[in-house]
Amino acid sequence: MNKLSHRLLDTRRWLQANRIEEVVLSVRAVSQGERSDQAIGAALGARRGSTFADRQGRYYRLASEILGLTRRIHPNVSVVTPLGRRLLNANETQQKQILAEQVLKVPTMQTVLGIVASSSGRISRTTLASTIEALTGLALSTAGRRVSTYISYLRYLNIAETENGIVSLCTLPPRVDKLEMSDPVTPLFPRPGRRTLFREIVRRKRQVSGFIRFEVDAAKRERANATHEKLRRLMASRISACNAWPTSNEYVDVAATIDDQEFIIEVKSAGQRIRDQIRKGVAQLYEYRYLEETPDAKLVLLIEKPLAGPDQWLLKYLLSDRGIYVVWDARNEELFTTAEGEADLPFMR
Repeated sequence: MNKLSHRLLDTRRWLQANRIEEVVLSVRAVSQGERSDQAIGAALGARRGSTFADRQGRYYRLASEILGLTRRIHPNVSVVTPLGRRLLNANETQQKQILAEQVLKVPTMQTVLGIVASSSGRISRTTLASTIEALTGLALSTAGRRVSTYISYLRYLNIAETENGIVSLCTLPPRVDKLEMSDPVTPLFPRPGRRTLFREIVRRKRQVSGFIRFEVDAAKRERANATHEKLRRLMASRISACNAWPTSNEYVDVAATIDDQEFIIEVKSAGQRIRDQIRKGVAQLYEYRYLEETPDAKLVLLIEKPLAGPDQWLLKYLLSDRGIYVVWDARNEELFTTAEGEADLPFMR
């Protein structure tokens, strides 16, 4: 059994550069030959009309590396990546789009956004900071500074807004249909005030790490199917229309929290035998709900075609016996469900 560390979230790759717009300036400084911590700090200080310490140069250089805009070729020498060059050649709108896409790939940012999304898209700054404190082992004051930095990024990129100490998620950026959680061990529903539960979820997932690896590989093969991805996109769009953020990781197709109700959705294309696909989907939904420690989550199976003929009995079996809602794609990229689904699934109304 893997032993959990005191810190449930790794803080070594935490963004500490306070202003994301000045991360762009640090990339430009690197492109102009300022490649060390000291040189980048001095260049940023010159632009601000103040002296920047070497530490600040280090923070901004690390942020540009985490965002994939620069890379280190020697211990204290950085160069601009192709993405960084594209950023420097872009206009302000294009720059924000690039930055938004990269910010959403940062694991610590994904967890912060997951905490907000699991709180129905709204949370106080103090609750967010105390949650980060509990999950990282950072001092509350340090966690508060990290949260302030992340909120400043999200506000600049129009991903979140703040008012009276409340952080609220806005719509997802263009070309982003859901929040992808990079690490499948990280809970999909990281609710505030549930540190013990967070630890239990991580423990369970680490116990079955071999199973998770197998499932990740299987999911990647399935998601190579264009129909599977189309269904995921359609479902994510419906969830977004409910003013909620769809989330996913490498093995859960779609998850969401809407009005404090959690949903786990498994997508299955028809394949050669729909019954085999459904059996696999049922097993996955139960396993995911257990691993995520969400016994009250509603389970949804999204399939490619309506169940008909000799397979029609499966619809009653899934809903009445297994408590699994069924949604299907019938025509013109529209999703359909049963009367029970329309009543209980807000994204199907």
